[in-house]
Amino acid sequence: LKAITRDHPEIYASVGTHPHNAAAEPDVSTEDLVRLSQDPRIVAIGEAGLDYFYDKAPRDIQETVFRRHIAAARETGLPLVIHSLGGGRSTLPTGLIDGQVSCHYRLLPLLYAREHQLAIDTLETVTAPNKLKKVLKGYEPIKRMVYQGRGRKARALFDQNKLPRKEQAIRNRLKSNGYWMR
Repeated sequence: LKAITRDHPEIYASVGTHPHNAAAEPDVSTEDLVRLSQDPRIVAIGEAGLDYFYDKAPRDIQETVFRRHIAAARETGLPLVIHSLGGGRSTLPTGLIDGQVSCHYRLLPLLYAREHQLAIDTLETVTAPNKLKKVLKGYEPIKRMVYQGRGRKARALFDQNKLPRKEQAIRNRLKSNGYWMR
């Protein structure tokens, strides 16, 4: 990652241990993460968290490693990139999701359909610089949803105060209107 961020000044990185790799890096410390985050090209801690779906690492190790990432994010003031699969918000520590900029989504159409407007505004702001557009336009979902405005159109399909309770209903409406993509 260091070589990529060095060679491409428009690209930044995060530092962390993915939950699938927690058993391979059980001794990663808060101090290690803080030290590694001092690189000016590091803008976040993570992706870290809990994966109770695939369970590629023992849950107790995932939890220990995740706590160290949370501590590093608090110490540095950097955002925490959270991986949470197989338990939804219940796999996250209480109070960690602020409900506005932090969001829990898997695919861009879902983000546009149901997350707080501030999360969408933040996504569109950070993807706006031309240097980033050149790179991100190669990723079809970002190209269509962010740069071609389909995300805003998908959002307009839903009353944010009366969202369907089940994700499948949201997916079905997005699909029937041509906004579903992976």
